[in-house]
Amino acid sequence: MKVFGWKCGANLSDTKYGELREILEEEKVPIETLSTTRQYLQEMLGLETRDYACCRTGCMAFTGKNRMRRKCHHCKGLQFIEPDGAFDEDLIFYPNFQSYANLKPRAVFTYMPIIARLKLLYANETYSLKMRYPTTLFAEDSTMEHNEEPGAEDEKWKGIRDVWEGEVMKGLRTEGMSELLTVG
Repeated sequence: MKVFGWKCGANLSDTKYGELREILEEEKVPIETLSTTRQYLQEMLGLETRDYACCRTGCMAFTGKNRMRRKCHHCKGLQFIEPDGAFDEDLIFYPNFQSYANLKPRAVFTYMPIIARLKLLYANETYSLKMRYPTTLFAEDSTMEHNEEPGAEDEKWKGIRDVWEGEVMKGLRTEGMSELLTVG
């Protein structure tokens, strides 16, 4: 489904969110700013996000060993908006943290840590049930059990999904090592 040219559910940059907000306000649909929405989610749900500097074209994030990198390794775009002549053009890494501490990143992306995402999933009753340990699912849903009757491999494992349908897991169950699968 598309709304004003944007695909619903897609990640929007802060700029695109602002553009969407302007369009919706023209249509008399009030919408909070992105920072207000993030602050609300943090207060109500305890969701914290982190901003990281990144390349404007999305080539890389300036994190870890690339945190002090001056230019993108791929497209050579600058990490920060720099005053003219502030740094030597050939400089690959900033000499120290203080040399760029007051500079504004040219682009940032907002990241929600995986723990926060998992908390949201487990807080939702429907998703919490779907994420149960497989042995619980096997006990509640007969289609999840391995069918020993002759037939195609697909028929034997009908209903098995995701990581639990992998060859190693199938082998462990078939070889009678299901006790390894019931840890927890």
